Amino acid sequence: MNNSFYRFPLTRFWYELRDHLSALPGVAVTSFADDPIVGSWLDFIFRGHQFTINVESGEFVFFVAGSDCPEFVCAEVAAHFESLSTPS
Repeated sequence: MNNSFYRFPLTRFWYELRDHLSALPGVAVTSFADDPIVGSWLDFIFRGHQFTINVESGEFVFFVAGSDCPEFVCAEVAAHFESLSTPS
């Protein structure tokens, strides 16, 4: 998966990100991990497309699988997280 479309600094705890994602209507979380050895990621399906959020170099990085996901779907995901992108 190499289609990064959104990122923001680690301004929140991992569980806050997961809980916030769950509030997005129509989302289905398929897998997640938050482990200092293995790493942190969250996989989900939204509007029929597979997404992943990873923690990389002090940022949450959002990816979409494949290149057939319309930009407006990625924009909807990004907009949902805009409120978390600034420190609380």
